[in-house]
Amino acid sequence: MELISFEDYVIRYKNPLVVTIGSFDGIHLGHQKLIKLTVERSKKLNTKSAVITFDPHPLAVIKNIHHDNISSIMDKAKIINSLGVDYLIVINFTLEFSKISKEEFVNKYLKLINICEVIVGNDFKFGRCGEGNAKDIYSL
Repeated sequence: MELISFEDYVIRYKNPLVVTIGSFDGIHLGHQKLIKLTVERSKKLNTKSAVITFDPHPLAVIKNIHHDNISSIMDKAKIINSLGVDYLIVINFTLEFSKISKEEFVNKYLKLINICEVIVGNDFKFGRCGEGNAKDIYSL
């Protein structure tokens, strides 16, 4: 697995991807299920798999919460690597990034990479104040 920043991925690669997106704090069984499904779908579609995550954790930036339950990017990388993912793509989560709209996230991030399919959980939210949901990814 390659651990790479979002900006570097955009510059270096154009591989078709099946992706899952989230903070993946702790990478519990639900997260592992999403990641395994991402890997399975990528193999079925003959593409690469990627986990898109954020560093630092969004709560650390938005609410200034720093606690032991927030996994470091290296801890996440170890577990995600063991699940067979091709790329761990990291978006630098800043206060400025937290304010982008759902449209901006789709246009400035997701449309810049060659995504074939996005796999997310039922509670997935994105964009300013979590205004976007899974359906918005494909409709924007």
